[in-house]
Amino acid sequence: MTSAAVHRAEKRAFMLEKTLRGHSPAEDRSRAHPRVRPQGPAPLWRWRRAATSALLTTLGLVAVTDPAAAADDPSPEIGHAPEAWPHLFPLLGKGAAAKGIRLPQPIGIGLNYMYLVQDINIDRFSLSLNDNAPQPADFIKFKNVRSSASMLTVRPDLWVVPFLNVYGIFGAGQAKSTVMLEEPVPLESVVEQTAAVWGFGLTGAFGFDGFWLSADVNWTWVQLENLIDPVSGRVLGLRLGKAFRFPGNHSLSIWGGAMQQSLKATTQGSLRMDEALSSDDLDQLGQAIDTACDNLSGAAAAGCERIADQYDPEAFGANEVHYNLDKSLKDPWNALLGAQYGFEPNWYIRTEVGFIGRYSVLLSANYRFGLGLKP
Repeated sequence: MTSAAVHRAEKRAFMLEKTLRGHSPAEDRSRAHPRVRPQGPAPLWRWRRAATSALLTTLGLVAVTDPAAAADDPSPEIGHAPEAWPHLFPLLGKGAAAKGIRLPQPIGIGLNYMYLVQDINIDRFSLSLNDNAPQPADFIKFKNVRSSASMLTVRPDLWVVPFLNVYGIFGAGQAKSTVMLEEPVPLESVVEQTAAVWGFGLTGAFGFDGFWLSADVNWTWVQLENLIDPVSGRVLGLRLGKAFRFPGNHSLSIWGGAMQQSLKATTQGSLRMDEALSSDDLDQLGQAIDTACDNLSGAAAAGCERIADQYDPEAFGANEVHYNLDKSLKDPWNALLGAQYGFEPNWYIRTEVGFIGRYSVLLSANYRFGLGLKP
């Protein structure tokens, strides 16, 4: 018998001794809520589920990327009659208006709702328990990792100079990760948590004869409730559109384009076992980890045993899982189609959908106003 097997046997003996004394480790933690438990060994599938669901839960906490996206404001348009410009911004706006450039109201406040679904590649995964440093967990193979998020954000913006807009992003929402495991056992885990987002961006845009072109880039940080550090990301958007104007200061704009997203490659975090598993699963976790390792061979078994040896049966639910991984987007690019209806010069309502690779839906309302010059 190997030393690792002996060590695991000692852990099982400890768990058995606790049971023979008439109480389970869960009851050590809270005697105020006794439970009736089935007698005899748990089925193998239950042991496997208990062992792997803790790992999947910790991974699910990091599979959400930046959900914020830029939205196009009315663009400055060349080819109009000269006019006086009564606002302080954009800088150089008075001269631009005098040359026949039609400018939008310089200040905007937008309320955006976005829903996003995308697949994630896990390129490297390290794991450890308690005070040990994370080590490669190559014995865990992932079939698919999918993240989704629904976010509500506020987006203040300002046309600083003609053709250049700067904006901020501030909001919160709900994130969900679905992790499908292929090895050591097929399993699926779904984790939901709250998220906060903040960031800033730049938009360059101009128009002529109703057509307009914009290029947008923003940088955002998403803080998930169970992650140590925020997940940072960058979104690049390119759009080409056509605006139609109607009597009564109404307008309709339609566009197509593409969006590219990148995100921070490395994520780390930690989670207590009792935050990931039920009390019933915790009672059988020590045996579950051993069973998972026994079903492996070669280097995969050795890696599993190293982590299994870090499990402390006395700590029980207070055992802490630490993880460190590299990730990337499976499809960093997607296509865009959008439309906006304007009640000019102040109110604009828009929608935009993303498809092919990543899927998203954006709904937005924007109010624009000016800051007058001193007489």
